[in-house]
Amino acid sequence: ASAVLMHSWVAELLSLHDEDGCISEAACPVRRSLHNASPVEGLYTLRRIDGTTTPVHLHVAPVASDQPGLSGVVLIIRDASREQKLEARVE
Repeated sequence: ASAVLMHSWVAELLSLHDEDGCISEAACPVRRSLHNASPVEGLYTLRRIDGTTTPVHLHVAPVASDQPGLSGVVLIIRDASREQKLEARVE
């Protein structure tokens, strides 16, 4: 938490990837939520420190401020690996 509290957001903090690979700053779901002041959600791949990856459902919700603008976002990251394994078995 201390790595992101009171710091400007950069996409590399989460090491998220989409099906095309690394996510650019412009395509970053957190950056999009902050820019559009609206929720963003989707399926992404999270790269861990050891290099392994995990599919995750990411939900980003902007947090309103008592001042004009936003005070930040709330991230909900849910492991989606079990769902993907079940889907693969069904196919």
